[in-house]
Amino acid sequence: MSKDNDNDASYARGVSESSTALAEHYLAAVKHDGLELRYVPRHLKTQKLCLVAVQRHGLALRYVPNRLKTQEFCFTTVQRCGCALEHVPKALITPEFCLAAVQNDGWALRYVPKKFKTPELCLAALQQDASALEFVPEKLKTPELCRVASEKTKTPSA
Repeated sequence: MSKDNDNDASYARGVSESSTALAEHYLAAVKHDGLELRYVPRHLKTQKLCLVAVQRHGLALRYVPNRLKTQEFCFTTVQRCGCALEHVPKALITPEFCLAAVQNDGWALRYVPKKFKTPELCLAALQQDASALEFVPEKLKTPELCRVASEKTKTPSA
């Protein structure tokens, strides 16, 4: 049966083998779908396995144990999947993290802590996705930011 088969969507569960075989099984599972990391027992989650998972699907960061979430690991993930910022430990978040997140996905602005929401950061988010205007604090919604969002949403006429 193919791993792409819908019946195999959660093949990371239910394997009872040796620890090595089990680790290999989970590695194959996260290579198939990074979100399968949610089914991997905590004691089998290694840096390598978690890296493979977040490379496959950035939001798998949600299932990475905090002990493995280093600054570099999380920053690399956020650069590839801006909305993974939601799962970065607050102590690791810096203005650089926030900028990388919104440059990848403007909607990541919703996960940026208030203290890091600056006019420049909000502008970067809107340049990536105008609908991020929804997450710009009212006090930062200047005519220029609104103009950028408006221009970004205009479609060329035929």
